[in-house]
Amino acid sequence: MAASPRSAIRYAAEIIADHAPGKTAAELAMAGAAARAIVNEGAAAPADDWSALAVFAPVHEIKSRRDCVLLPFEALAKALG
Repeated sequence: MAASPRSAIRYAAEIIADHAPGKTAAELAMAGAAARAIVNEGAAAPADDWSALAVFAPVHEIKSRRDCVLLPFEALAKALG
């Protein structure tokens, strides 16, 4: 996991850019929920197209980085919503 907030935001955005095309709004909402569960609760990453979210597992231990990871998912949800 990258050390800086900018890197966390950038990597989360890259995961979205790589995996979001062709997904429904509901599927994207589930990806955002999975990202939130990973960073806030320490949940396991999904075993589907979004398995790359596993890279954010260490963020669960670094509260100050959680918002950085979730920002792109929140922006996507707002744009779709």
